[in-house]
Amino acid sequence: MLIQFTLQMLSLECTKYHQTVVSDRKSDLITDLQTVLATGPAAVLLGGHQENILEVDLNNQRIVRIVNDTTSGCGILRRHSRFICCGGFDGKISLRDPLTLREEHSLTAHMSALNDFDVQGNTLISCGFSVRSGAMVPDRFLTVYDLRMNRKMSPVPLSLEPFLLKFMPAFSSRLALLSTMGQLIVFDAIAGPASAAMMEHVTANGAIGISLDISSSCQCIAVGDSTGYVHRFSISPDSVVNSFSRPTEFADPIIPIEPIAVDDLSAALSSIPMPVTPSKRLSDWPAELIKPRYRPTPPIPDDILESMRMVGTIGYAPKPANRRPNQV
Repeated sequence: MLIQFTLQMLSLECTKYHQTVVSDRKSDLITDLQTVLATGPAAVLLGGHQENILEVDLNNQRIVRIVNDTTSGCGILRRHSRFICCGGFDGKISLRDPLTLREEHSLTAHMSALNDFDVQGNTLISCGFSVRSGAMVPDRFLTVYDLRMNRKMSPVPLSLEPFLLKFMPAFSSRLALLSTMGQLIVFDAIAGPASAAMMEHVTANGAIGISLDISSSCQCIAVGDSTGYVHRFSISPDSVVNSFSRPTEFADPIIPIEPIAVDDLSAALSSIPMPVTPSKRLSDWPAELIKPRYRPTPPIPDDILESMRMVGTIGYAPKPANRRPNQV
């Protein structure tokens, strides 16, 4: 059954967002970064148009490891249960050990250049370019690899030119594919494009799709284009992005200050918040008047001590008639 998707266009111009730079890191090893992959709570891998892959510790803000055996650069990083998959600009995909980052296997996905790839389970699917008549043209085939044996499987033919692809998290072989002309298609990689559950033309007015992502709930697909728009496809208007989402934490709202008239002598000046500064204020008391003082415990009257009966280390005495309960 075909799934009906609803299209919502959200204008997300990045220049209108206010961003605060917490810290930055500069290095001669960083020339042109293209991709980032989180490998731990405070560790990321950086790759790009450079002959190395950098591992950065976010807590200490320093480069902890340099992998300099990537002669063709690294434009795409994907995580697998057994490997760190690195896509080079020469059409090859390097499978590296997650602990040592040493290359274990190398796969030649495309003859000219690699455009995008994704991995799920033991299946790796990629799209790229090849050279025909001296020109680089997009391949109309998806290259499929079985990572259990690192063997190339039968390619998936397409009627359109693939540009970006992404596996659907809730399915083993279903993926979303974006073409160079802005067409979005969702189909099963084993059954082929004939099993397409969705096909929409996303971009318009000459825009080019530059990013594709799928929510973890598998209910939303987002496509970002070159004009700054994000096109969101959803199963229903009430679809959720994350099945176990938590409410977003926002900053406390600023409480507006009520204006005070100049001639209002009954206004409380304490209602105006003042910043905490190390400078001395006129309302500060002198040090000799703010020393802590403790009230000493009054002595127990003699009539209570005379009528006290000791049981072990605890003394019991009847309450005098001239005293209130719990009065010391």
